[in-house]
Amino acid sequence: MKRRRMRAGATRGRGRTTGTLALALVLLLLNTLGVAATPGIPTPTGNVPVFAAGGSGSKFGLVTHIATRFGQYGQQGGPIDLAAGTGAGWIREEIRWDWIEHPLGKYDWGFTDEMVTKSRGRGLEILGLLGYNNTAQKAGVISYEMPDIGLWKRYVAAVVGHYKGQIHTWEVWNEPDVPYFWKGSVADYVNFLRETYNTIKAVDPNATVMNGACSDLSMGWFTDFVNQGGTQYTDVLAFHPYAKQSSIDNGQYESLDLAKLRDIQATVGKPWWFTEIGWASSPVATDYGGGVGSEQAQASYMVRQYTETLSFSGLNVEHIFWYNFHNDGTNPNAPENNYGLVRNDWRTPKYAYGAYRQMTLHLTGAVPQGRLDSGAGPAYRFTRDGTTVDVVWGNGHATLPTSASVVQAYDLVGNKLPTSVANGQIGIDLNDAPVFVEHTGDPITFPAPVASPVGIPMSTPVPPTVPPSQPALMPAYWPGYPAPYVPG
Repeated sequence: MKRRRMRAGATRGRGRTTGTLALALVLLLLNTLGVAATPGIPTPTGNVPVFAAGGSGSKFGLVTHIATRFGQYGQQGGPIDLAAGTGAGWIREEIRWDWIEHPLGKYDWGFTDEMVTKSRGRGLEILGLLGYNNTAQKAGVISYEMPDIGLWKRYVAAVVGHYKGQIHTWEVWNEPDVPYFWKGSVADYVNFLRETYNTIKAVDPNATVMNGACSDLSMGWFTDFVNQGGTQYTDVLAFHPYAKQSSIDNGQYESLDLAKLRDIQATVGKPWWFTEIGWASSPVATDYGGGVGSEQAQASYMVRQYTETLSFSGLNVEHIFWYNFHNDGTNPNAPENNYGLVRNDWRTPKYAYGAYRQMTLHLTGAVPQGRLDSGAGPAYRFTRDGTTVDVVWGNGHATLPTSASVVQAYDLVGNKLPTSVANGQIGIDLNDAPVFVEHTGDPITFPAPVASPVGIPMSTPVPPTVPPSQPALMPAYWPGYPAPYVPG
């Protein structure tokens, strides 16, 4: 979970039908759910099968927080279907202590059970986030002080045992390198992680456990964590590589940040999970933690960072989770309100929703082959089931080598772009935003949609049924945090 205002002082991180039909199928799903279209993207009508989620092998994940932020028991199927419609294979959800044990000794699984059942039913794997200090013993009220370790271990054992066989992967706390989220020292966190790791493994020996992801790309706190033996208690390494906008533009995200993460991986010998990355669509404010200016720019930076990360030689990033699935507020000028793929109503897609869907459509299962110079900007080559996929951006006329006879380029929301192929060269005109170029000797195809039940449409009023001890609307759990969505 990210509060950009908390991070302002952080050390700088240098840091297969056609695609058009695929987009149409996604938009038909949105229409089925009562979802309004993003401006510029037509919304068809009718009911069609929807895309199956990407599954556990997918590199693509979303930070959804549906169980704790949507706040409507019995109606989580709408946003879960919308999340699955992106083609992501994973979601990251808080299984918060205060949400399930209030008061101590009394467990209330209603909201999280619904999220788990409906997400698993849509083929989504779940990364469970464990936290925080439940001193108030009241849902929606937490602190970030070190919890009583005995009570904490009891909560962890209860959660892992309850969801054994359904949730296989656990992240322990969020961003302990940020003082707002963790009030102790590095040594305190290493001891805390050791106790948590051993508790999880005692209940589910096959579970994957990771550290609470850090987000400071200067790597000072994380280096101390490694040096103090913290990685003994992780199966994989978790991180949130929030970079400066300029570091994506000037190449330092690759040359400095990803290189540093690659070197840590080589030393520790464990792969990375990036459990948050994100860009806000609000107007540009600051280079770090501000908006990038528009929904189109948000989509562009998203695809560029995913592409560069997945392509970086020697770096094994098994999964990347986009923060955030939905806007956390309604102020168009506040960066923290505008990290979502959908708006604050949990139903209206932004431009980045279509771009994320195109990214998963072209790159799920794709294997990186390296970077090319297109003459107009960088191009990153992948192969997927016999098809070559280039992701290219820049300005001017780009050329790409090919041996294919069939070539087609698509923009960020799946519109076909004029493309030529002659003498082993693809030609395409670029206008800054990333473009997906597919080339093959056979007609280009995409994964076929799979019939799947759609959850309760959010446009259909459904009287909520609430577990006896769980209120339908949770209060804010830190100052200024938006309350969960209430249908109007």
